[in-house]
Amino acid sequence: MIGLGDGDRAQILSSFNGVGTSKAVGYLPLSTIESVLQIDVNILTKKYSGSGLSVSVLTQDECCTKSGAMYVYDISTLQAILDSSSDVLAKNGWPIDADRFVRRMAKSWLRQTDPVYAIIQRVFGEGS
Repeated sequence: MIGLGDGDRAQILSSFNGVGTSKAVGYLPLSTIESVLQIDVNILTKKYSGSGLSVSVLTQDECCTKSGAMYVYDISTLQAILDSSSDVLAKNGWPIDADRFVRRMAKSWLRQTDPVYAIIQRVFGEGS
């Protein structure tokens, strides 16, 4: 395997590094962290949780990603988005609690026409 340059690593890690400033949630497959970045998941967990962010490391049985995934999120930013969207979430059977929302989001593939899809775009800093 060809080694990654610092710019490539930074590009991949931008999924996490933008959390709290440009988005509420970032995510990477565990296979990307371990095989591509060649970083121990525990090191990243300590780094991001140590900077005040929440971290969920989910196995393949707990999410839609074949290798499992790591989610990093700013709980107050995420909770604000969920609170402002609570009617849509409740109507569609989604949790309004930030931690439970991340677990549900990790487990569910949604169509773009699903009313919750726009909320998921917002938490990842996409869309409007």
